[in-house]
Amino acid sequence: MRRHGAALGAALLIIASAVCRAGPADAAPQIFNILDFQFEDGSVLPDLHIAYETRGTLAPGRDNAILLMPGAIGDPMPSTR
Repeated sequence: MRRHGAALGAALLIIASAVCRAGPADAAPQIFNILDFQFEDGSVLPDLHIAYETRGTLAPGRDNAILLMPGAIGDPMPSTR
């Protein structure tokens, strides 16, 4: 399952790079759809929907974008020792 998370995270980063563009300061949320997203282990998610929104202005060098993934960073399970 961790491999799926890593693969999905990498896909989200690629998608964010592709869809980030200059826009209004408070753009409405948008949906990016991916059909038949394939994970490294070969399993396929038939219909992946990724919600995103842009804020601010993208620099001409496209080097000021930040990808935030709520829920992707969490504390590991506490040890039961």
